[in-house]
Amino acid sequence: GALHGGPVEDVSLDTWRAVIAVELTGPILCTRESMRLRKAQGGGRILNIGSFAWRGPIPGASAYSTSKAAVPVLTKSLAAEIDRARYPDVLVNELLPGVFRTRMSEEGEDPMDAYPHARVVASLPSGGPTGATFVRSEIFVEYAGIRAKLRRIAATLVGR
Repeated sequence: GALHGGPVEDVSLDTWRAVIAVELTGPILCTRESMRLRKAQGGGRILNIGSFAWRGPIPGASAYSTSKAAVPVLTKSLAAEIDRARYPDVLVNELLPGVFRTRMSEEGEDPMDAYPHARVVASLPSGGPTGATFVRSEIFVEYAGIRAKLRRIAATLVGR
């Protein structure tokens, strides 16, 4: 991962672009090539590695947090582009494996502990979930609070 610290007003445009290149453009380029191969082979799994950094942004890492906010939308968009009738065995999902010790952070688990979760998502059956987010080995379902649901219902009733 690419994590460049400092307040956004102190981050150069070159640094911002470098973080976006690694964390967002990199997955797009890899997925584009992988998608071609998966379709040609008639199946396969694409796992985009995401992060909850966009939900609880990391101070001094706005480019990183912003890039990670795009990963779930990218994953859903790519999954929607696949003709499920023609390619039921091509699945694109996002994996949030957890916090691991890397060059970005000395805290967390051993990076090897991510592999069992990646295997679960990569082993989904043909026709299985696609465009989903997995936290470790489980599908992530975000529940909106009752107030948010009531606001949506009220907006629908008043025609907004």
